[in-house]
Amino acid sequence: MRRWVPGVVLISLCFFATASAQSSLFKGVREKVENQDYIAAQGLLGEIKAPLTPIQAGQKSFTEGVMAFELEKYDEAKTHLQKALTFPGPLEYYIRYYLGRVLQAKKQYKNADKEYKRALSLRPPRHLAYMTKFHVSQMSIERKWWNTAYNELKYLERRWRRDENYPEVLWRLINVEMKRARKWRACRWARKLYSKYPAHPLVDDWGIDLPSAPFQGSKLGCLGTTADQKERIRRLQWAGESDRARKELDTLRSRAKGEPAVFMVDQMFAQFLINEGYVSEALTVLLKHYEKHQRSFSYLQLLAKAAARAGEYQTAVGAYNRAHDLSPKSRGGREALFQAAFLSYQFQDYDGAARKFEKLIEKHPRSGLSRDSQWHLSWIRYLKGDYQGAIAGFDKILDKKKNRRTRRGWRKFSVEKINYWKAMALFRMEKFDDAKKVFESISKDHLVDYYTIAAKYRMEMIPGLEQNRQLASAGTAEPLKPGGLENALPDDEAAVADAASAVNGEVNSSGASTSEESEEDESEDSISITGTDGESDDPASDETEGEPEADPEEKTVTATDFKDPELRLRFERASLLIEVGLLDWAKWELYEIERRTRNQDYLKMLMLAYEQMRSYHRSSYIGIVYFSRPRAKYGVTGVRYLWEHAYPRAYRDSVEKYASQFNVPKEFAWGIMRAESSFRHDIVSPVGAKGLMQIMPNTARQVARLMGDNTFNERQLTVPDVNVRIGVRYLNRLLTKFDQLVPLAAASYNAGPHRVESWLASFGKLDMDEFIEHIPFIETRNYVKKVVRNYGIYNRLYNKTEVPMAWLTQPIKVEITRPSPRETWEAL
Repeated sequence: MRRWVPGVVLISLCFFATASAQSSLFKGVREKVENQDYIAAQGLLGEIKAPLTPIQAGQKSFTEGVMAFELEKYDEAKTHLQKALTFPGPLEYYIRYYLGRVLQAKKQYKNADKEYKRALSLRPPRHLAYMTKFHVSQMSIERKWWNTAYNELKYLERRWRRDENYPEVLWRLINVEMKRARKWRACRWARKLYSKYPAHPLVDDWGIDLPSAPFQGSKLGCLGTTADQKERIRRLQWAGESDRARKELDTLRSRAKGEPAVFMVDQMFAQFLINEGYVSEALTVLLKHYEKHQRSFSYLQLLAKAAARAGEYQTAVGAYNRAHDLSPKSRGGREALFQAAFLSYQFQDYDGAARKFEKLIEKHPRSGLSRDSQWHLSWIRYLKGDYQGAIAGFDKILDKKKNRRTRRGWRKFSVEKINYWKAMALFRMEKFDDAKKVFESISKDHLVDYYTIAAKYRMEMIPGLEQNRQLASAGTAEPLKPGGLENALPDDEAAVADAASAVNGEVNSSGASTSEESEEDESEDSISITGTDGESDDPASDETEGEPEADPEEKTVTATDFKDPELRLRFERASLLIEVGLLDWAKWELYEIERRTRNQDYLKMLMLAYEQMRSYHRSSYIGIVYFSRPRAKYGVTGVRYLWEHAYPRAYRDSVEKYASQFNVPKEFAWGIMRAESSFRHDIVSPVGAKGLMQIMPNTARQVARLMGDNTFNERQLTVPDVNVRIGVRYLNRLLTKFDQLVPLAAASYNAGPHRVESWLASFGKLDMDEFIEHIPFIETRNYVKKVVRNYGIYNRLYNKTEVPMAWLTQPIKVEITRPSPRETWEAL
């Protein structure tokens, strides 16, 4: 096989190799700036003497200006920045941006305006343009130019909804609209800040009473809705502010007068209790309202949810059936019937589940839920031992997928998943030759995911491979040979849509939407009982089909190879910024190149550059999206470096240090990190999870307590070393609890160990691959498969001797007698 070996990537002005960084004129400066030690950075800059090239001189003066600005030495900063403008170089819009910041701080607004406009005229990266508008809006507010400020802020509000500065934009919009005498618009922004960002420092003194919220010395006077209050309570819980949420709920309960108000608050209180794990208490609160509200669709949904979590199977199924009967033709009604069927399946009433799934298929054949019901009917037959019936069902699904005239929804099924369980049915029937053929077919598909690895280990259990099976059972299986995992490493192209820990949303509580056009898009993914409570978020990068494959002969690339002068200039500018430690600005420069090119050589340069500045999420994204075909064609041995870009050892020092300290496989830590954040250290999800390993604040506080760390602050979770330390210690706890079994620990990390205990108590007698497929939360089920896939890839890439994963196809030996209703924090 012809190997695709990377050449030495030379960069003339901008050099991203480690050796270049170490010999850089600004090496010590970069380290201090990255650690925000601006005083020390200033001192080192002062020691750099002539002779300097004009570009180096401008780079030095610019950096001195930035350091002085960060230290609020504005006159000194102005002098350095103005000096930097006298030297030629590509950093002009950054120099003018910081000059604008300095002049704004000195309240020289007219001159600051000029510098900001000059910066914008030079076509900076979008992020710098947005930041410029952000500061201009504040300057407009200070000058009382309310209409101008509104236009700038409204522009940012549309584009910054996922940015950390978004709450500040809302706060400013409230102020501006109040000054423009448009209180109703101000209240619109206030309600958003009140409901979606209740834990933000700007509104830390706001309580449940929105009208009484303090704002610039007076009461806000805005009215909130019940929906705003519900959202606020939920967001407080996500942010780890459960005590505060409980106090606000107690305030509402004490004020509730009359049955309708009491009922409304009790529903909110029940949802709070469910989220906290007090499901029996929630069920008690709800049942007292049954007589009066048994015809309320939303009430029945919540009752069913509480009953299901409390293990009151008959009550839950009855509530969902009643909800379906109230609105049988609506989307909510169809989902309620599916919920009833799924709960019967979850509680192993397979006959009852089959009857309900068949009813749904008969009554709603156009619905996507009918498609999901067909899978569950086949899967139930497999679980009951009706392997011939299961195969017939799986073949029916595969035939639907092959029929081009079939509605698009059937194409959502994974062929590998259906074929894997068809092979398993053949395996259980002892039709080993037929099973082996299907398993081999799955293992040869280079772009499959989790099922490729599972098929490899299932084949080892087929008679005739007794030696391999014995080795696997003993935990000493030999590494897979060429033609095995190395040429069929699970890729991510088939997992584009589920690239994150997507948490399923709530069922449509109104039962509305009877449009036939939308039925095909319905699926069990959207139903709350099949996922944890929360809101969908995607911290990982979306991954799509790769670009056309490149020539397998790697070329040596220099910065001058950029034929587009604008791209070449951006690359050089990023290099200068990286050398002095201004990595955030450099990242946005590189991203502008990434947006504008599909040239394979340029993309390889970008991967190296991103990794030099620890923007692993971008280098990984490029490796996954644009180099999928060469990775699939040439395999790990042919293009190992492309696989390593796609699956990097991000923050290696921290991961290896704490993995060793807490006895956690480092490949597992990277697998979790990749699934959770795709290596973005500063990401904060809508539910409040933070950092590389997406740790919830309350979880972090509990883990820090177990480690005896009394200095921990949740703001530290965006610091990579802190996040990895907390996350790996938590993985140690989960692995210890579940006998070092990676899938169970991964499921616990996503859904909570108390839920895994419940599943083990219910269907823990299955083999591990069967158990994973039986996990009732779709989010968790997909998450476990993703982590197992990542774990396998990291094992194959970075271990000379591959660590066996035979547990994937073996019986689970962990026994749970009394599962806990919620996560407990006794020492472990």
